[in-house]
Amino acid sequence: MKKIILFFSFFFVSVQANAQTLHLIMISDYANPIFGKVSLENEINIEKIFGTASSYLGYSLSKTYLNTSNKLFNRTAIISKLDNLKTLPEDIVVFYYNGFGIYPAQIKSEYPTFTLENIDNKTLSVDDISTQLSLKNNRLVMVIADIRSTENRQLSKIPSGVIVAAEQLSKVITQKIFLENSGIYKIVSAKKGMPSYQYFTDSFMNAFYNILEISDSENIKNLSFNDIFSGTQSSVNSHIYYSEIKTPQEILWSFTKFNKKVKPYQPPYFNIPTPKELKAQLALLLNPIDAKERTKIENNTRVFFSSDAMVEVIKVQLDSSNTTNTSLRMNIDQYIKQTAAYDTKVKRTIKDFNVFDFKRTSDFKKFSELRITEKLID
Repeated sequence: MKKIILFFSFFFVSVQANAQTLHLIMISDYANPIFGKVSLENEINIEKIFGTASSYLGYSLSKTYLNTSNKLFNRTAIISKLDNLKTLPEDIVVFYYNGFGIYPAQIKSEYPTFTLENIDNKTLSVDDISTQLSLKNNRLVMVIADIRSTENRQLSKIPSGVIVAAEQLSKVITQKIFLENSGIYKIVSAKKGMPSYQYFTDSFMNAFYNILEISDSENIKNLSFNDIFSGTQSSVNSHIYYSEIKTPQEILWSFTKFNKKVKPYQPPYFNIPTPKELKAQLALLLNPIDAKERTKIENNTRVFFSSDAMVEVIKVQLDSSNTTNTSLRMNIDQYIKQTAAYDTKVKRTIKDFNVFDFKRTSDFKKFSELRITEKLID
């Protein structure tokens, strides 16, 4: 019994030791009387974003707060925390700064320097953080700076539309945008010589959740974090448009790949079949080009479906006088057998599928339910 317990304990510790983690480090000037409330709201938003991401990725979430309240809003504390941060190669590290920033004349960088509590007469910038975190060679590092200025504090928020996605592909999307590339992102809500606005984090959150609401798998194949940045920029511009301040803001960002390779990761969700691909395959089944190819087409069709998949077939007969609909539910093998008996002289087309016409298996690789609308045209 002791051996069994010891083995189980060792196995549990081993699994825990190899668990992947998303490290969220938030540096916030929320005690500042000018932006305190806004900064606290941004912390909540950032925690919500990366809490959602870690959940969909299957990563544990480790949170660290360094701020004016706990006397850690200074360069020494931040450098020490990053030095002592224990990570594994497959981990993700997100560094989020929320406070004032400047562009010192003696520092030739397009990224700002943080305005921290000065206890050692040294500066700390976005570039410094990126360089320090790059030494850890984690899968993904994001250095985000929501920079404040003393101007333009009164922008009005605009309501965000609510999108309800019928097919929940959020897990697929999150894995693609977080795990496809390995390297360092630097994202800043300010650019040298331009004003800074307070709604970068709010816009970033809107863009992130809008991406997660994509319900057409056809649009996922080329999706990347760049789409979130583009959406953030558009959202910021909308805030500016609906305010009395018309000066445009440009979000500055870049991505640098790591020189050292982390373990390649290819989530199984990346190549999920799309409704358009399914429709094209069924079109071959309904109207085979060559009878000799029939067996091959049938086998290729089955690949799209789970073994217990059920389909509802709606046949629409169009003629000069009226339209007749018939509906029948059957399993996929019955449907394939039925199509083999179709008169090849009659042209059949299939209506485009939308997200209400199908369901997938839990791993998204197969279709488990499908409503097929066949149009028979004389």
